[in-house]
Amino acid sequence: MKKITWLIIVMAILIVIPAWTQENRQVIRAQEFIIEDENGKRGAKVGMDSKGGQLFLYDENGEIFIMIGADNGGDPCISFGKGIPRILLYSSDEKLGLRFFDEKIGLRMELSLMKESPTLIFYDEKEQVRILLALMEGTPGPALILFDENGNRIAGVH
Repeated sequence: MKKITWLIIVMAILIVIPAWTQENRQVIRAQEFIIEDENGKRGAKVGMDSKGGQLFLYDENGEIFIMIGADNGGDPCISFGKGIPRILLYSSDEKLGLRFFDEKIGLRMELSLMKESPTLIFYDEKEQVRILLALMEGTPGPALILFDENGNRIAGVH
């Protein structure tokens, strides 16, 4: 319930501040807004960096559990996870996807849609592609491809 309260507070700020500035014909400029409780514990942060605007929501231990903003490439994304991202929803000009990470921040699974080709990829502990299942554009049916630990194709069915 506390997480929902912080989200409501942040959303209210994002709605009230622009409305207030329009009514008073003033402009508030800042690189970030930090929302804290009465004890100074951070609950949320809205900020800007070189990739654009970002919203961070923090858990009761002060660790980020939701981030809405841009990934390292500047594409929009939402990540979920206590302290470290465990789920990442992203979008780019070429691809829409959902990535799942293990507790060591390693990429383990990805579900994506590139053009008209849905793809499911499984990664090993070294983030090497091991299994790829896809409906490839221009092929008559699904493809299942298996890879060894070096990324070499070892089997495939189309």
